[in-house]
Formats: sequence, structure tokens, C-alpha cells
Amino acid sequence: MKEYKIKSFEFANGLIIQLITISSIIITVSATFIDKFISAPNINLLKWGWSFLFISILLGIFALMILTGLLNRLAQNEESRESIGNKSLKRLSALQIFTFLLGMFFFLVFSYRLLQSNSKEFMQVEEVSVVKETKYKLVEPIRIDTIYNKKDTLKLSTFLYSFNFN
Repeated sequence: MKEYKIKSFEFANGLIIQLITISSIIITVSATFIDKFISAPNINLLKWGWSFLFISILLGIFALMILTGLLNRLAQNEESRESIGNKSLKRLSALQIFTFLLGMFFFLVFSYRLLQSNSKEFMQVEEVSVVKETKYKLVEPIRIDTIYNKKDTLKLSTFLYSFNFN
């Protein structure tokens, strides 16, 4: 078989496998942390993203099956005009890429909205307690250790303010 035909099949195989791998990783990682997202207002975006990524995985598997069949026909008949330009392979690959991009779009919109809602919640602090305030004699900065109490979580922050450098 000619070298350029072998390379074209290897590149097509690589692209299909990469899209399957990325889709699988995104589904697995986000499913691992689903307990953090359950109360998210836009959980349907995540479900749509998962659905399209799962469809992308299935289409990739079917595309790999067609690719294997084409390679088998080429191995049996080296004069065959079969190539990576097969209509069914092109359609499945295009659908896989489209569903992958659609799934990524829904997943990224969900992630953006989740980050926006978390940043708004973080800004709503219920109680602030100053634990320790330190003033230095030489440079006169003020260091303040503060505890933020926000919905059963405590966060310790240290701020260093520099005012007078006399």
C-alpha cells in the first residue's frame, strides 16, 4: 500500500481517538465531582453537554469500525480505489466533530455560569472577625488576619497593608 494512504489512515485514526479520549475525560472528571454541581441552577447544560459528548464517543467508535473495514479492503486489494474520502467515513467523522464541539460548548457554558454563581456567593460574606492586627514600627505596614464565615465554611485570610514608608 502506498505510504501516503497509510499516513492518511493513521492521521484519521489519531483524530478520532483523540476526540474519543477528550470526551471520555471530560465526562469522567465532571461526573466525579457531580456532588458539587447538584445544586447548580444550570445542571441541564451539563446534562446536554454529557449527552453530546457521549454521542461523539459512539460516532467515533463507528468511524473507527468503518476505518478498519476500509483498511481491510485495501489490504485485500491494493489496486482498490478505497481511501479516507469514503462518504460514510466523512459523514460519521463530521458528525463526531460537530457533536464534540456542541458538547464542549454546553460544558463550557455550564462551567462559566457555575464560576459566575460561585463568585457571587463568595462575595456575600455573612460575618467578618478580625483575629489579629499587627503594626510594625520601622515601615509601618499593618497586617490583619481575618476569618470569613460563609455558610458553614471558614476561611482565614491575611492582608498586608502598607501605608507610610517614612
